[in-house]
Amino acid sequence: MSAKRAGSKQDDPEATYNKAAKAELSKNYDAAFRGYIDAATAYLALSRSAVDARSQTRLRSQASKALERAERIKAVKSGLTPVIRNPLSPDEQALVLKKGSTVNGLHVPLWSEADSGAFDSATRYHDPDGQLKLSAEQERVGTTWRRPDDVFQDVELLNPNLRGQDIVQRVIEDCSLCTSIAVCLEHSSRHRSKAALPVLHPCDASNRPERSKSGRYDLRVWFNGAHRRISIDEELPFHPDGSLMCLSTLDKSDLWPALVEKAYLKLMGGYDFPGSNSTSYRGGYQSKSKSGGI
Repeated sequence: MSAKRAGSKQDDPEATYNKAAKAELSKNYDAAFRGYIDAATAYLALSRSAVDARSQTRLRSQASKALERAERIKAVKSGLTPVIRNPLSPDEQALVLKKGSTVNGLHVPLWSEADSGAFDSATRYHDPDGQLKLSAEQERVGTTWRRPDDVFQDVELLNPNLRGQDIVQRVIEDCSLCTSIAVCLEHSSRHRSKAALPVLHPCDASNRPERSKSGRYDLRVWFNGAHRRISIDEELPFHPDGSLMCLSTLDKSDLWPALVEKAYLKLMGGYDFPGSNSTSYRGGYQSKSKSGGI
């Protein structure tokens, strides 16, 4: 069934896409390129007004498909006639944000994109992207990936009394990340506010992070101009003696710092992250990408 938007330049994005495909087959690459861009723009516009998550996901998927076709033509065909567009229009900005969802080969979707979550699934979640690259220090001591419940008797996600001074750093290279998390915790403790804390899902009714039954966690970050979703599983790097080889706490059973660190370092490429940049979590942490700016 065709998706339509009354009053737009192209009322039927499906028809526009099909017309572009025919133009591509006819080697009319200028028309095909313009058509795919128009179709992607129209699909994105429709997705923003979609009333249910399934429709939103379908429309955004179609927009991505059209945009990919346009990019392929642009990559192999030189001298294409530029498509004149308003760079400040909502549709154009949405396209830019969509293209910013790929970072070093990793797909980092917009937070607003529909997602099943699967936090309550009985099936254990395994990150399809695989585990992070370990640092030289972690590799040297024989670090292995393990689930916390297989190591600790009592596990807590985030102790409400946790302070910045309770954070223990194990990976030397991410000192700026460690400092950012400690600052956010201290701010939360002193001001009785969760505003500065990186947003790790799932959360309870009071918006405090809680254990995921499936072992999946999502960190909400501000990156490439928008809030985005980084999904991880709960496996963490452990020393052969059973101690965490990542951010931990003095009592060693609070997982929240380690999970936030893992999610952020997934975006940065792994535990060999050089650190020393306090501008990237929660909305924008290391204080800025994690928290929107401290």
